[in-house]
Amino acid sequence: METVTIKIKKEYANRILEDLKALDAIDFVGENLTRSKKRVFNAISVSTKTFKFNRDDANER
Repeated sequence: METVTIKIKKEYANRILEDLKALDAIDFVGENLTRSKKRVFNAISVSTKTFKFNRDDANER
């Protein structure tokens, strides 16, 4: 087996490496492997209570 050193430049690279680890495609060597800041996803919500769906109108489009 060959050891390769990779410098990670993109924020999402850690997530990709964790996915590869889950697939047993790579092994992490060392104890100092922590993820960078936890990402926060803020979504918006829209109330659809007053929305009336007209199937015939939608099918015409």
